[in-house]
Amino acid sequence: MKILRLLNVLCFKNCDDLNYLSNELRLLDWEGCLLRSLPSCFEPDSLVALLLPYSRIEQLWKGARPMYKLKVINLKGSQNLIKTPDLTMAPSLETSILEGCTKIVDVHSSIGFLKRLKLLNLKGCKSLRNLPTNIGM
Repeated sequence: MKILRLLNVLCFKNCDDLNYLSNELRLLDWEGCLLRSLPSCFEPDSLVALLLPYSRIEQLWKGARPMYKLKVINLKGSQNLIKTPDLTMAPSLETSILEGCTKIVDVHSSIGFLKRLKLLNLKGCKSLRNLPTNIGM
């Protein structure tokens, strides 16, 4: 399934050993994802929407990933998320929903340079201590 473009996971309880996602994905929609992070070999160059609400994600990935087409990130209610990703290479991002991500302390400074960002929802991020000084909304 190397050319899989849309993945909508409805019920997937045994995924601890998942180590591959197609790099051709345009949409990843997985409510309640059990992974702690996305597979390290996943290079989401074509991804437009990353919808992982109420997941167990702690960190999406390390460093910046080329995501020039990404427009939406929804991690609402992902209570294990400890840091926001480096979005330096996601200039098309318009929506970032982090509502209810109670363990986030810092928002990565790259969010401040996203010129197309229209919505940044941080409601209920009660551990939040630092935001970038400039947010280009």
